[in-house]
Amino acid sequence: MLRKLLRALKSPAFPRWTPLYRDPFIWEGVYSHYRDVKGSGPGFSGDHWINAIERQTSQAWEALRSEHARIPASIPSYHAFFALVVALLHQRHQRHQRLRVLDFGGGMGASYVNMRRCVGQDLNLDYWVVDNERSCQAAAKLAAADTSVHFSATVPSDLGKIDLLLLSGVLQFVEDYPRLLEMLASYKPEFLMFGFLPSGEDIPTFASAQRNVPGSTIPVWFFNLSEVCGLMKKLGYSLVFKAPYDRRFNMDNFPATHRLHYQCNLLFKRDEP
Repeated sequence: MLRKLLRALKSPAFPRWTPLYRDPFIWEGVYSHYRDVKGSGPGFSGDHWINAIERQTSQAWEALRSEHARIPASIPSYHAFFALVVALLHQRHQRHQRLRVLDFGGGMGASYVNMRRCVGQDLNLDYWVVDNERSCQAAAKLAAADTSVHFSATVPSDLGKIDLLLLSGVLQFVEDYPRLLEMLASYKPEFLMFGFLPSGEDIPTFASAQRNVPGSTIPVWFFNLSEVCGLMKKLGYSLVFKAPYDRRFNMDNFPATHRLHYQCNLLFKRDEP
């Protein structure tokens, strides 16, 4: 009986989340600083990545148009968490006020589209996605019929009050991330959310080489959670929510002291003056 069970666990039909399953390694090496990693290739600016993101975002738009009142399928948990925050903030606003969201490093707007798929109400939104010019041009075509979302290669200087600032899967790819956060915090968003952030209580802050984009090696940070919270506190923000991303990553090629099998979602609120 035991042998039959073990054979079943090794079957391709067995769910991928089982502890016996091992994904390929995404990251290699432990470095003290981002600049110590020898990056190569086009990375997130290359055709392979851009085309993949455009295809995925286009599929999300098609799902938004076809799902109607159905519960959306295949929504990443960090997008679902973001959608919940938007829904709650929207309810708190008066109907004539627009909720303004800045999605920094938001690619082609997948967070926006998946948020719209989750929120079962009409939204009075002013949603800005900031990313590179190539992504913004492609995204603007995909979202041409939606007047609530806008794309820009820079943060607009006249953006005004920001209710929610989102950084989803982006902070870890910025060498001088404290400076970036200082700049974004100067806009004084009421809430600041990190989605899909490689941060944990039991690891030090370190850098590694990410190799999941064909032909590229991309430097990436891993963060000690206390250091992130300390940095945000200096900028005037306190942590109000933390949760893991539900996908497990295989980091068994790292020392035990540097393994972070789960990324996280964090929500910070601006401290009262």
